[in-house]
Amino acid sequence: MDDISVCLTLWCPCISFGRIAEIVDKGTTTCCVHGILFCLLGGFTNVASIYACLYRTKIRRLYGIEGNQCCDCVVSCCCVSLSICQEYRELQARGFHVSSGNY
Repeated sequence: MDDISVCLTLWCPCISFGRIAEIVDKGTTTCCVHGILFCLLGGFTNVASIYACLYRTKIRRLYGIEGNQCCDCVVSCCCVSLSICQEYRELQARGFHVSSGNY
């Protein structure tokens, strides 16, 4: 993860989250849809971290990473930007080009 991606995640997590969710969902829903939904949930109901938690759990289960859903939610709720950065780096380590935003 480069400095630009870290700053993007810190200041506009909806973009990074959208890219991650598109990859996890194997392109069935676009980055834009996930990003807009993340913004709406964060702006109006403040449950974007729970939405992010669901994708953190999906990544963990998809790649057999140890942990549980409770820990996923705690990390996502305490610091959603850190959670998104970790997910971004995990997908990068697995060969995805997350910054392109395409599956």
